[in-house]
Amino acid sequence: MPVLLDGTQALRGLRTFTVPFGATATTATGAFTSRLIRLHTTQAVCVSLEGGAASTATCPRLAADQTEYFRVATAFTIGAISDGTDGTLYVTECG
Repeated sequence: MPVLLDGTQALRGLRTFTVPFGATATTATGAFTSRLIRLHTTQAVCVSLEGGAASTATCPRLAADQTEYFRVATAFTIGAISDGTDGTLYVTECG
């Protein structure tokens, strides 16, 4: 978690949701109060943040144990698919 010079967190995690994924595309819809989310994955995964779009192998890929931050609309759909390895995508609302 990023920290300011005084030791306080720059971004707080407000709520975390889990999205299990595997070789079949998984879609999760969220309505968040924050426009910034943190994604962390336990296995390599292709992720789509486009509203209603299912994830495909051509979507941006996150490596295993990678964390990324994204700006999103307050209502969006996350799609996740892997090359066959099951894993979990953690979606955290940041504030």
